[in-house]
Amino acid sequence: MSTIITLTASDGSTVQFVNERKASGGLKDVFFAPDKRYVVAFYRDKLDHVARERLALITGTYRERIFNQEGGDYLRNLLCWPTATVEHEGRVGVVVPFFAAHFFFKYGSRHD
Repeated sequence: MSTIITLTASDGSTVQFVNERKASGGLKDVFFAPDKRYVVAFYRDKLDHVARERLALITGTYRERIFNQEGGDYLRNLLCWPTATVEHEGRVGVVVPFFAAHFFFKYGSRHD
C-alpha cells in the first residue's frame, strides 16, 4: 500500500503526495496529490544553486507578475504554472496544479 507523504512547501503551505510514481519524464518523476488537485514532480538529479534560484523565481516573482495582473484569472485557467517547491529525501520538487477538466475530451477524440 502506498503511503502519503506530507511536506511544507517553499510558500509555507502543506503539500501531500502519494508515494507512488505515476509518471516520469526526462528530468523528473511525478507523484499525485491524494485528491489529484496537483502533482509533485521531483527532479532526479541534484540541482545547483542557479537552478534552485530559477525555480524560486518561477514559483514566486514570475508567478505573481503573471497572475496578479489584469487578466491573471484568465491565464490561471490556461496555465498549469508551478506554485511552490518542496524537498524530500534530498530531491527538489515542484508543485503543479493538475490539468483542469476542460483540457480533456469528454467522450474521447471521436463521438459516435
